[in-house]
Amino acid sequence: MVSDEEMRSGSILSLFLKFALPAVVGVVIAGIQGIIDGFFIGNFVGSQGLAGITLTYPPYLIIIGAGIIIGIGSSSLTALELGKGNTKGALDIAVSYTHLRAHET
Repeated sequence: MVSDEEMRSGSILSLFLKFALPAVVGVVIAGIQGIIDGFFIGNFVGSQGLAGITLTYPPYLIIIGAGIIIGIGSSSLTALELGKGNTKGALDIAVSYTHLRAHET
Protein backbone atom coordinates (compact mmCIF):
# COMPACT_ATOMS: atom_id res chain seq x y z
CA MET A 1 0.00 0.00 0.00
CA VAL A 2 1.28 3.43 -0.92
CA SER A 3 0.98 6.09 1.78
CA ASP A 4 -0.50 9.54 1.20
CA GLU A 5 2.88 11.14 1.85
CA GLU A 6 4.57 8.91 -0.72
CA MET A 7 1.85 9.77 -3.27
CA ARG A 8 2.48 13.49 -2.76
CA SER A 9 6.26 13.58 -2.66
CA GLY A 10 7.49 10.24 -4.00
CA SER A 11 9.32 9.68 -7.24
CA ILE A 12 6.96 9.47 -10.20
CA LEU A 13 8.92 6.57 -11.68
CA SER A 14 8.77 4.49 -8.50
CA LEU A 15 5.05 5.22 -8.08
CA PHE A 16 4.42 4.33 -11.72
CA LEU A 17 6.23 1.02 -11.30
CA LYS A 18 4.35 0.21 -8.09
CA PHE A 19 1.04 0.67 -9.87
CA ALA A 20 1.89 -0.54 -13.38
CA LEU A 21 3.97 -3.62 -12.60
CA PRO A 22 1.11 -5.66 -11.07
CA ALA A 23 -1.10 -4.83 -14.07
CA VAL A 24 1.60 -5.92 -16.52
CA VAL A 25 2.17 -9.16 -14.61
CA GLY A 26 -1.59 -9.83 -14.66
CA VAL A 27 -1.81 -9.31 -18.41
CA VAL A 28 1.19 -11.58 -19.03
CA ILE A 29 -0.32 -14.33 -16.85
CA ALA A 30 -3.67 -14.00 -18.66
CA GLY A 31 -1.88 -14.34 -22.01
CA ILE A 32 0.01 -17.43 -20.86
CA GLN A 33 -3.26 -18.90 -19.60
CA GLY A 34 -4.82 -18.38 -23.04
CA ILE A 35 -1.92 -20.14 -24.73
CA ILE A 36 -2.10 -23.08 -22.33
CA ASP A 37 -5.89 -23.33 -22.72
CA GLY A 38 -5.51 -23.33 -26.50
CA PHE A 39 -2.91 -26.10 -26.29
CA PHE A 40 -5.10 -28.38 -24.18
CA ILE A 41 -8.30 -27.68 -26.10
CA GLY A 42 -6.52 -28.18 -29.42
CA ASN A 43 -5.04 -31.49 -28.30
CA PHE A 44 -8.00 -32.94 -26.40
CA VAL A 45 -11.10 -31.41 -28.02
CA GLY A 46 -9.80 -30.68 -31.49
CA SER A 47 -10.42 -28.10 -34.15
CA GLN A 48 -14.07 -27.57 -33.21
CA GLY A 49 -13.05 -26.62 -29.68
CA LEU A 50 -10.51 -24.12 -31.01
CA ALA A 51 -13.14 -22.72 -33.38
CA GLY A 52 -15.50 -22.28 -30.43
CA ILE A 53 -12.87 -20.36 -28.48
CA THR A 54 -12.04 -18.26 -31.53
CA LEU A 55 -15.69 -17.24 -31.93
CA THR A 56 -16.47 -16.56 -28.27
CA TYR A 57 -13.28 -14.87 -27.08
CA PRO A 58 -13.72 -11.47 -28.84
CA PRO A 59 -17.25 -10.85 -27.43
CA TYR A 60 -15.96 -11.92 -24.02
CA LEU A 61 -13.17 -9.34 -24.24
CA ILE A 62 -15.65 -6.64 -25.27
CA ILE A 63 -17.81 -7.38 -22.22
CA ILE A 64 -14.79 -7.39 -19.91
CA GLY A 65 -13.53 -4.14 -21.46
CA ALA A 66 -16.89 -2.43 -20.98
CA GLY A 67 -16.88 -3.49 -17.33
CA ILE A 68 -13.39 -2.11 -16.85
CA ILE A 69 -14.31 1.20 -18.50
CA ILE A 70 -17.39 1.59 -16.31
CA GLY A 71 -15.42 0.62 -13.19
CA ILE A 72 -12.62 3.09 -13.84
CA GLY A 73 -15.09 5.84 -14.66
CA SER A 74 -17.14 5.31 -11.53
CA SER A 75 -14.08 5.16 -9.29
CA SER A 76 -12.79 8.40 -10.86
CA LEU A 77 -16.13 10.12 -10.28
CA THR A 78 -16.24 8.80 -6.71
CA ALA A 79 -12.72 10.12 -6.07
CA LEU A 80 -13.64 13.53 -7.50
CA GLU A 81 -16.66 13.78 -5.22
CA LEU A 82 -14.62 12.72 -2.20
CA GLY A 83 -12.00 15.32 -3.11
CA LYS A 84 -14.71 17.98 -3.11
CA GLY A 85 -15.82 16.78 0.32
CA ASN A 86 -19.14 15.55 -1.06
CA THR A 87 -19.41 12.16 0.63
CA LYS A 88 -23.12 11.83 -0.21
CA GLY A 89 -22.40 12.28 -3.92
CA ALA A 90 -19.54 9.78 -3.73
CA LEU A 91 -21.78 7.27 -1.96
CA ASP A 92 -24.51 7.76 -4.58
CA ILE A 93 -22.04 7.03 -7.38
CA ALA A 94 -20.64 3.98 -5.60
CA VAL A 95 -24.13 2.60 -4.94
CA SER A 96 -25.19 3.19 -8.56
CA TYR A 97 -22.09 1.36 -9.78
CA THR A 98 -22.74 -1.53 -7.38
CA HIS A 99 -26.33 -1.83 -8.64
CA LEU A 100 -25.12 -1.76 -12.24
CA ARG A 101 -22.62 -4.54 -11.55
CA ALA A 102 -25.23 -6.60 -9.71
CA HIS A 103 -27.61 -6.42 -12.68
CA GLU A 104 -24.78 -7.18 -15.09
CA THR A 105 -24.24 -10.64 -13.63
